[in-house]
Amino acid sequence: MPENTSQFPNIDNSSKKTEAIIGFDFGTSSSKIIIHLPFSTGTPAFAVPFGSFADPNLEYLLPTRLFVDENSGACSLNSDDADAIEFAAIKIGLMRDSSASIKSVDGLESKFSAECVATAYIALALRYIRCWFIDSHYTYEDTYLKWSFNLGLPAAKDDEDEPRNSFMRVGKAAWLASMRAGAVTIDSAKVALAEVKSDASEYELEINFRLLPEVIAEIQCYREARVRSDGLHVLIDVGATTLDINGFLLNNEADARAGKVKNYTIILADVENFGSMILHKGRIEVAKNNCDDKRLHSHLEKFELDDTTQIVPKDLNDYIPSDFDETKASDILRALEVLDDNFRINKAFYNYIARMLDLLRTDKNPFLKRWEDLPWNRIRIILCGGASVIPLYEDLVNVEINEWLKRYVRDDFSVRLVQLPMPESLETDIAADDFHRLAVAYGLSFPDYDIGDYSRPSEVDLQRETKVINNDDNYIGSSQV
Repeated sequence: MPENTSQFPNIDNSSKKTEAIIGFDFGTSSSKIIIHLPFSTGTPAFAVPFGSFADPNLEYLLPTRLFVDENSGACSLNSDDADAIEFAAIKIGLMRDSSASIKSVDGLESKFSAECVATAYIALALRYIRCWFIDSHYTYEDTYLKWSFNLGLPAAKDDEDEPRNSFMRVGKAAWLASMRAGAVTIDSAKVALAEVKSDASEYELEINFRLLPEVIAEIQCYREARVRSDGLHVLIDVGATTLDINGFLLNNEADARAGKVKNYTIILADVENFGSMILHKGRIEVAKNNCDDKRLHSHLEKFELDDTTQIVPKDLNDYIPSDFDETKASDILRALEVLDDNFRINKAFYNYIARMLDLLRTDKNPFLKRWEDLPWNRIRIILCGGASVIPLYEDLVNVEINEWLKRYVRDDFSVRLVQLPMPESLETDIAADDFHRLAVAYGLSFPDYDIGDYSRPSEVDLQRETKVINNDDNYIGSSQV
């Protein structure tokens, strides 16, 4: 079938129709995509496997990488051509300076902007998923697919005009480039971007496109689940490169339907480079330094070859060969455990989490009452993201954050850790414990009216509390930043 196809053969606009919504989680290390048919029987949602393009650890992860032929400018999602220019930090480049040239994985400056590279990458992914669906879902072969496309971005960037506009341009241009005949090239991405930027008369998207904060998508998963509860929540999303913290209010459904409030109010959104790759690289270094054994070093090389797409092991034993000398293995394991403990209580890392909670408790507090005076004694924290299964992140919530709450809020205050359950309508063979990897894509795959409206942090009229809590050498409060 043509690479730019979007419909089953012999189907046109006069056929019976159904909505097909693409939830595109554009990640720093890998992307996850779900196609949802909300008005078909059973409201099925399909997690897209990426076959030969997939991350070797999980078929539902598409590495966020683009390969560009140096001569023709033709783009691909993988390549055996040693001369192809490879780009990996695509989303990071888009968030930092979308108009600046983006560096290749070799660290060399290129002639291409981050917007251009991101457009080509997303266009190729869109082509792949449409072809995959049409090739493997003949149940719908007599149906015209009314495509919609929802693209995620960090909530902190959604609250800044230029990054938000850049993601908007890229999403629209990527759809245009994906639908046009011929190969996706750097030039075709540039043409599509130019049309979107100039709002050219011949530019017609012909689909519903929406840009949404990733936290809204994750909240949508929580909102759909039976564990949902109105009120204040904190969502911590741990990725390979970044750690996102968002404080939000899930407002009453009846009030939202009546137009009294929006469905969600984001009151704090921040992102820092505390993702799992920092920990992963530290573990490899500690293991190597602890034992100068060629077999160990050879075993660790598999983690170093492609560290931007590597899934960080949950079990520290995975860093050690299975048949390794027991005494040496025990020494390495002990050193890795010490590293994990030190990382969890690392002053910069811990203080970042504590500072965000303090902002939420004080400067960003939307309640009339202080946390200390609230009638309940728990704060709901949703821990998600690809790296959230690493035990130290859960320990951070259950131990360090709990201690912070008891120390700076109230003795009986504690965390209620909330997990996102696997939706019954999601068609995938992924384990329920791994659903958190697909949560953003799944939440993005809902219709507009289901997702509803939200308020950005800059749009919220916040009560300001100037009380300074007790500070010591182990904590940095909002008054000290």
